Amino acid sequence: MYCKDINKNYFEGHDLFLKKIIANFLVKLINKPTISEIKPIVFNAYVSLYSKGELDFQTDSKQILENEILFKEQFFKANKLIPSLLTLNLYLKYPNQKPIFKAEIEHIFPKTTNWRPSYTGWNKEEAEPFIESIGNKMWLEKRLNIKASNGYFDEKKEKYKNSGFLEAQDLAKYSKNDWLKEDIEQRNEEIYKRLKEFFENNVK
Repeated sequence: MYCKDINKNYFEGHDLFLKKIIANFLVKLINKPTISEIKPIVFNAYVSLYSKGELDFQTDSKQILENEILFKEQFFKANKLIPSLLTLNLYLKYPNQKPIFKAEIEHIFPKTTNWRPSYTGWNKEEAEPFIESIGNKMWLEKRLNIKASNGYFDEKKEKYKNSGFLEAQDLAKYSKNDWLKEDIEQRNEEIYKRLKEFFENNVK
């Protein structure tokens, strides 16, 4: 509506517009997952756009990010945001990823399974806190997710080869045949660092 009123091309700078919205919304929701966190900054952005011609959320997102310990803790508690965070991570890591619409969240280490003795040092009680973490999840086509089911990583890798998701293809080439605690922790950290860098670059 703003662009129409001033005869401006809506799509000019649209990518920057989207990055700002995504970064500010997610930082606020990670910090406090309520819609009341979003309403004021949307209003601020509208007012700023019409009065100054620029998108200014007038938010404390930068300060939230600067509190590294608290933000990181909240990031890994934001379970309801995992689909959004996984999607953002996917397209940041793989800019050439094509959209795939019939997809589900895949648990790389399965949610339910018969525990195999060969998983040395990795029992059901130890695994439970990690299974629902973002580092153990990715997008996968629904048909492949059904086929992969509750198999172990060495079996799932064969299914991942046939995925259109570039991340799944990379995991199919992973040198290890087990997917355990250290792998989940490493991916947790990788995702966190990538998204935090995106947030820091786009909340200004």
